[in-house]
Formats: sequence, C-alpha cells, structure tokens
Amino acid sequence: QVLSGYNIRRLSEGNQSLLNELQVQAELRRLASNVMVAESDVRGAVITNNASHLRNIETTDRAVETELLRVKDRFQGNIPPQIAELEILIERKKDFNKQIITAFDSDNPDKARELVTTNRGRILRDSILALISDLEHTRQSELSSIVRSIESTGNRARMWGFVITGIALFALILSFWFITSQGRQQQKMIQALNESERRSKDVAHMKEQFLANMSHEIRTPMNSILGFTNLLRRTELNDIQREYVQNIHSAGENLLTLVNDILDLSKIEAGMMHLEESRFSLRSMVSSVGAMFAEKINEKKLNFEVQIDKELPDILVGDAVRLTQILVNLLSNAVKFTEEGRIDLRVDLVNSTDSSVRVRFTLSDTGIGIARSKQKTVFERFQQAETETSRRYGGSGLGLSIVKQLVELQHGSIDLRSELGKGSQFIVE
Repeated sequence: QVLSGYNIRRLSEGNQSLLNELQVQAELRRLASNVMVAESDVRGAVITNNASHLRNIETTDRAVETELLRVKDRFQGNIPPQIAELEILIERKKDFNKQIITAFDSDNPDKARELVTTNRGRILRDSILALISDLEHTRQSELSSIVRSIESTGNRARMWGFVITGIALFALILSFWFITSQGRQQQKMIQALNESERRSKDVAHMKEQFLANMSHEIRTPMNSILGFTNLLRRTELNDIQREYVQNIHSAGENLLTLVNDILDLSKIEAGMMHLEESRFSLRSMVSSVGAMFAEKINEKKLNFEVQIDKELPDILVGDAVRLTQILVNLLSNAVKFTEEGRIDLRVDLVNSTDSSVRVRFTLSDTGIGIARSKQKTVFERFQQAETETSRRYGGSGLGLSIVKQLVELQHGSIDLRSELGKGSQFIVE
C-alpha cells in the first residue's frame, strides 16, 4: 500500500507537470499568434488605408498581456530570463504599434506608412517570435524529461508490483506451510494430551482405589481397636490404666477421623463424590448433630443453643449425609476451639420457590478466633490458623477444606467472620 501510494503520487505529480508544460507551450503559441495578428492588423490598416482592421487591436493587445501573465504564473516563481526579455520586447512592440495607430488616426497616413516601412515592427516581431521559439525548445526538453520520468515511475511501479506479488505468493506459501505444520504439531499435542489425560484418569482411579482399599484396611482394625477399648473401659481398671485406655481410644478416634477425611477429599478431587437426593427432616437432622456433641459441650460447661426459622419447611429433599458432615465438621471445630462461653447454631430461610429453598446455617462461637491474615488460608488443605494449633488441639487441617468443597458441590457458599480472641462465625448457604 505504501509503495503503491508513493508511485501513484509520483505519477500524479508527473502528469501534473506534463499538463503544466503542455499548457505553457499552448500559451506561448497563442502569444505568438496574437503578436502576429496585431502586427498584421496594424500593417493592413496602414497599407489599405482602412481603419476597420484596427477594431480588434485593443482586444488582441489585452490577449497578449493575458497570455504573458499566464506564462509567468506557470513557472511558479522560477521564471527563466527569456520571459523578462520577452516582456520588454512585447512592450516595445505595443508602443511601436501605438505610434503607427496614432499617426494613422491623425490623418497622417504618410507618416504611418513611413513607420511601417522602417521594418522596425518586423524586427520586434521576429525577435519576439525567436524568443518564444527558444522558450518552446527549452520547454520541449523539459517536457521530454517529464515524460521519461513518468515512464520510469510507471516501470518502477510495475516492477514493484511484480516484486510485491512474488513476496505475497512466497508469504502465502510460507503461511500455508506454517499453518499446516502448526496443525500437525497441534494434532500431536492433542494426542499427547489425550494420552496424558487417559493416564491421569488411570492414575486417579488407581489412587482412588488404593485409598479406598487402604481406608477399608485401616478402618477395619481401627474399629476393632475402638470396640475393644470401649469394652476394656467397662471393666475394673485403676486410674492409670483407665487413663491409658482413654488415650488409646482418643488416638484411635482421631486416626479414624483422619482416614475418613482423606478418603472424602480424594473422592471429591477425583469427581467420585456424588450427591444423593432423598427426603429428610431438617429439624431432626440438626437435633441429631447437636446430640452428637452434647457430652463434650457439657464437659466444657458451654452454653449451646439452636434456633430454626419457623418459616422453613421441615421436610426437604437433598443429601442429608453430606449436610450432616458439613455441620459436624463446623460444630466439631467450634467445640474444640471454645474453652468457655457459648456456641449458637441458627438456621434461616433465605428465599424459596415452588421447587426449592435456600437455607443459611450460621454457627457462632466464643472460641480462640482466627487472625484476619489467616482467614483465607484456613479453607486450604492441611492448613490451620496457627502452627501451634495442631500440637495443642490436634487435627489435620482437612476439615474446613472438605466443608468448602462439599458446600460448593451443592451450589452454595461459605463465609467466615472472626476476630482473634473473640470467637468465630461460619455462615453457610
């Protein structure tokens, strides 16, 4: 586009110069013609003694002046010396013609004939015509130069056209080759990705199968250990033995909880966690969750209160098991990290339609709280608010991560509001 624009501009400028030169030559010819017409009219009037020949002399003189001005304008300030000389000769010729006309008009035809026969008029006329011829010859050279320039520009434009066409064809071939090559590479990459995805799925399935098997293998003896420790606790034991048995039982429960959490997390990550839809009583479910922690709450002498919105329908359809797991994890943390004060569970109706309800569970406690800088990380795997927490309170840091993913599986959200030393509030919708 740039080269085409440049060549077109050059051609346009050349054509304009050519037109200007042709107009200069045409005006020079008209100037010579008008000078000869004026000379002829004056000589004809004197020789024939007929004043009718002088009727158009003023018009002819004005035409001569006009053509001379046009010629000067065509040169646009770069006026050659011949023009100035031509201007002087034309003025002399006009003055000489006026002398003849004045003598002719004053009824002195002899003097007018005498002026004509001096041949001074012819000499001036021939000088003017010679100058015009010289100018035409000079401009003819300029005209030839302009024509050659136009031809050169045209040839250059044609050559660049061929060059650009060749470049375009080469670029087209190169682009086609590049696209084809990229297509082949992309196809290979897609095949490699498909193979990698298949292997990843196989590995994930193997991991899931391994974790399920290991979970089963670990849970079976752990349940036996917990069962025997429960039986052992019912026998007559001294204080030291009872403490040992209690420690074994607590460690077993913690290990079983960890195994269950890891299995749940692996199921969620592998996409194997499926939500069930069954009818359940919301109030009964909340009541049973509270009952699970009644003993621990009483041991710590905490106040525990549950409030359920009266507008909430009691019978709902959903995955009661996963909802219970969410509440158990949250309530377990609240009991674990609250040494004194209270724990409140509030269940509210957010909105409802003919086919669904949106429920908000708000669990508040007066426990140790979570620093603002740590609140975003507590929902990540194996993360706890402080490094000392796991040593002091136990736990693996998987509970809240599982809760968040279970909530998101049910198209919900979980939010945390907490202040260090003043307790925490978890809001699940």
